[in-house]
Amino acid sequence: MRTSLILTSALWLASPSWADLLDDSAQHTNNLAARQDSSQVADTLASNYSQLAGSKQNATALVNGLRTGQAITLSNAAGQTTTLAASGKSMGWGGVNVTISLAQANLQKAGISNPTASELVLAVSNISDLRSSGMGWGQIANSLGLNLGSVVAKSRANEQALEQRGRSSKAKSDDDSTSHAKHQEGEMHKSGTAAEHAGKSDDSAGARSGQDSGESGKGSSGNSGSSGSGGSSGSGGSNGSGGSSGSGGSSGSGSRQW
Repeated sequence: MRTSLILTSALWLASPSWADLLDDSAQHTNNLAARQDSSQVADTLASNYSQLAGSKQNATALVNGLRTGQAITLSNAAGQTTTLAASGKSMGWGGVNVTISLAQANLQKAGISNPTASELVLAVSNISDLRSSGMGWGQIANSLGLNLGSVVAKSRANEQALEQRGRSSKAKSDDDSTSHAKHQEGEMHKSGTAAEHAGKSDDSAGARSGQDSGESGKGSSGNSGSSGSGGSSGSGGSNGSGGSSGSGGSSGSGSRQW
């Protein structure tokens, strides 16, 4: 029995406290958010807190207001609005997630599952004020008497949603990059094929031009031969100095000239 108690105490001391787990959750959320677009992170958190806030619009205003330190205005179904004054202090996405998780847990402790806009603004304002005073997340939860296990579970559920969305976005980005690369490869292949065809066309045109030139040369040679000095155009015997054209025998000259 004594050994069991000692072992249990040792394990309890060695394991991280719930407060540490809450800090770890906030840090993990910040790490996940750093790899995603800010609007994407806001949309993921707002989707998970839309039921608590009464609408996606209210949840979006809540997470963005906490993130930037600007005023937060929430409205109810009747159109009435409640505003949380600007804190002027920005907050990491992990802090935004834990703040709303703690506010939700505090409301549930009071028996409020579906708070009005004013109730939610008050709950969030209380958590923000305690955090601004320098208290850690675990200290805030303990001071309010909250069940840290349920707060950590809620915070981690939102972490998982962010992680899943990040994987989906990366997969889509990879698919888009692959498609773009394939498209470029296809365009390059088309350009290469077109250039190859153009080269072949030029070669064929050159061959035809050479062949036509050869045929033209042969024709010119043949024509030159037929246009040369034929025997009939030369000095024929009939045009030469014939015996009949010479001086007759009566002039004393013979028919042959030497």
